[in-house]
Amino acid sequence: MLFIHFFSILHCAYTLTPSYQLNNLASSNGGRSHAQNSQSQEQRDGQTTDLSRHQRTSLRNDIGARVNELIGTWIYVAIATGVSALNPDIFTSAIACAIGIFTAMYLTGARCNPTVTLAAFLVDKITMLSFVRTVCDIIAQLIGGIIASGLVRLTQGQVAGLVKPVSPHTPGEAFITEAMCLAFFGIVANYSAKQVRLKESNLLISHAIVSLTLFAVELYSLGISGGAVNFARALGPSVIAGQFGPAFWVYWASSLLGGVVAMVLLHLWDFFIKVIAGQVPEETSIV
Repeated sequence: MLFIHFFSILHCAYTLTPSYQLNNLASSNGGRSHAQNSQSQEQRDGQTTDLSRHQRTSLRNDIGARVNELIGTWIYVAIATGVSALNPDIFTSAIACAIGIFTAMYLTGARCNPTVTLAAFLVDKITMLSFVRTVCDIIAQLIGGIIASGLVRLTQGQVAGLVKPVSPHTPGEAFITEAMCLAFFGIVANYSAKQVRLKESNLLISHAIVSLTLFAVELYSLGISGGAVNFARALGPSVIAGQFGPAFWVYWASSLLGGVVAMVLLHLWDFFIKVIAGQVPEETSIV
C-alpha cells in the first residue's frame, strides 16, 4: 500500500510538468477553419501521442529507479548487518560495508543512502518533481533496509545490526561523528557520480572510490557511534527489533545535518573550481 501511495504521488507530480501542461493545451486548441482544423488536429494528435509516450516512458523509468533504490539498499543492509553480526570486529564490519555498497551500486546504480540522496537533491535545481523523486527514493531506501533486516532476522534467528553510541562515548560525540562521516561520504558519492555523468571517470572506478570511502569512515565511526553512516541501516534493525533507544535521534538527525553540510561544501567546491578556472567574474569571487 505504501508503494501505491508514493508512486501515485510521483504520477501526480507529472501534472505539474511543462510536458503535461503542453499536452492539455494541445488537446484544447481549436482552428479557425475546417482545413486548418484538420491540419491542426493531425499535428495535435501526433504531438499528443509523442507526449503521452514520453510521459509513460518517464514514469516507467522513475518507478524503475525507485525499485532499484529499494533493492540496492536491501542488498547493502543485508550484507553489512549480516556479516557484522557473525564477525563483529571492526575491520570485518568495515569490509562488509564496503563490499555491500559496491555490490549494490554495481547491480542497481542506486545511491542506497538517504543522506547522499538528500545532498544530491539540494545541490541540483530544486523542483516539485525532483522533490517527489527524492521523497520516493528515501522511502524506498528505508523500506529496503527494513526488508533486509527482517530477512537477516529470519536467517540468523536474531536481529543484527542494531546501532547505538559505543561506551564511553556520549550521544553528542556519536552525533558529531555520524554527521561528519555522512557529510564526507555524501561529498565523495555525489562528486564521483558527477564525474561519471560528465564522462570524466569510469563507472567502476567511481564505485570503487565510494566503497573505499565508506570503508574508511566505517573504520573511524564503528568504535564511536556504532558505524551506521546510513539512516536506512540504523532504522531497519530497530524496526524489526522494536527497539528505539534514547540515542536513536543521533542517526536521523546526523543524516539530515550530513546532507546539508555535504550540499554546502559541494557548492563551495564547485565555486572555487570555477574561480580557479576563471569562469566566475572577479566582482563575484570571494576575497
